[in-house]
Amino acid sequence: MVADTGGLCRSCQKNVPKQVELRDLIACLRGKDKRYRGIYFDRFCKRQPPVEALPILREAVLQDDHYLVKCAAIAIRKLKGKAREAIPDLLTAAAHVDAMGMPQSYCECLAALIAIDKHHPAIVPLIRQFRRLDNWHPISSSLEALAAIGTVEAVDLMKEIHDQWHPEFSQTQRRIADKVLSEAKARLQA
Repeated sequence: MVADTGGLCRSCQKNVPKQVELRDLIACLRGKDKRYRGIYFDRFCKRQPPVEALPILREAVLQDDHYLVKCAAIAIRKLKGKAREAIPDLLTAAAHVDAMGMPQSYCECLAALIAIDKHHPAIVPLIRQFRRLDNWHPISSSLEALAAIGTVEAVDLMKEIHDQWHPEFSQTQRRIADKVLSEAKARLQA
């Protein structure tokens, strides 16, 4: 798999350290040169971030660059319950749509929200807001999040999304969606 280089040549890529530290992340986000941000955040999100990184990750999750937002959400997800204060930022980023009306960072932000607090009251309404997206990636993210939540309301919404898109799914997608729904129903009845 080829890494995202942000359009930088090999010599420019060498300017970015292999192991990005928090101070590097802060400098690149606050700097005027935006070309390196994607590489910095991509390298940073591949490892376990320190809790001290949360303020800069929260700042990054509210940027207009959806790649930056995705990387920041991935890093925040790794902090789990220690990142509770990032929930409002993640909800905002997940609901942010681009010029075409698509929420580019929805899946990563939703996964981070579930990792932090799967019973937060704003998660199910967020998923309900985007239940009409006809792309498999957000649909599967929504189904997995609802299965993790596991409440009656979540399983009902899960069934609604499943039934709405089931005819459009490929054979593999149908198998995955059916399995996730049946497992969620079984956990609910147990």
